Amino acid sequence: MNNWYNKFIMLLQLAATAVKKTKIFLFPCKENGQRAGIFAGPFLAYFLIAILVLKVFAASFLFYFPRSSYFADITKTALVQLTNQEREKIGLTTLTENPVLDRAAYLKAQDMLNNGYFSHFSPKGVSPWYWFKLSGYNYHYAGENLAIGFLDSSEVNDAWIDSPSHKANILNNKYREVGIAVVTGNFQGAETTVVVQLFGSKQQVLGAKTVTPAPAATLDKTVPAGQPASATPVLPSYEKVLGTQDAREGLKFDFLSFVSQDYYVFLQYIIYASILFMILLLSANLLLNLDFKHKDLFFKAAAFVVLLVVFVAIDKGVLLDLIPHDLNIF
Repeated sequence: MNNWYNKFIMLLQLAATAVKKTKIFLFPCKENGQRAGIFAGPFLAYFLIAILVLKVFAASFLFYFPRSSYFADITKTALVQLTNQEREKIGLTTLTENPVLDRAAYLKAQDMLNNGYFSHFSPKGVSPWYWFKLSGYNYHYAGENLAIGFLDSSEVNDAWIDSPSHKANILNNKYREVGIAVVTGNFQGAETTVVVQLFGSKQQVLGAKTVTPAPAATLDKTVPAGQPASATPVLPSYEKVLGTQDAREGLKFDFLSFVSQDYYVFLQYIIYASILFMILLLSANLLLNLDFKHKDLFFKAAAFVVLLVVFVAIDKGVLLDLIPHDLNIF
């Protein structure tokens, strides 16, 4: 019994000590000479250095990530998620990733790299719908979005959403499935990355007979079944991208996915919370010490808030603009 009592007393003492130290650190009082430790000590400087280091890491990751072997898989996964998030915003059903459409997208991306063009139609007149048919996807409706020269999946998605025709594809209620390929290669003498996003809804099959409903009015880049394929190109190999689902598993993939998709938002939330906390704490200090003789602490806190606001302004979009690259969509 005495043992439990002694432990309880010890816990109370530890709690009282923690409360006292917290008070000395956060608020002006006799113990700290009316100078709260958070303002008088080096804490704010260390915190700013830590935020700066995290921002520098964010910028350096943008250089490293496109060279990572996980870049294609993570970007592909992110684009599917971002597409479905856009659809959910307006109450549309989400799209299911279809491996047959993935294959068609890969073949189209390789054809663009091999033949040095960036367009829905190849220089030989091969249409986007050829790749659907070649991969064995019998579509009722189909669409295509293209992008090249990007560094980040959200950058691509934002560019597509800002374009009326690309946005119309993403938000087309006729589509049920999506396929995406992200392929890096030499394009017109420079190493670059292309992304092909294909949308589709399959034809309905009853027994041995294919039933194709009468096509409704279609949006830009949306073509009903029966579009001719035009000239036949030389087929690229698809074997090296088989089994990419295995690459989407593991701690490294999860970590890189977090850094590429959620890290910036998480860091921005930390900065926003820090600004709010500092404003509230500074207000409490002023109320507890109305004469506020130590004006140097006030200016130090104000400078800290200003620098945090600057860090907020330097978001992912600003960092991407600072890195030389030429994003194009089609």
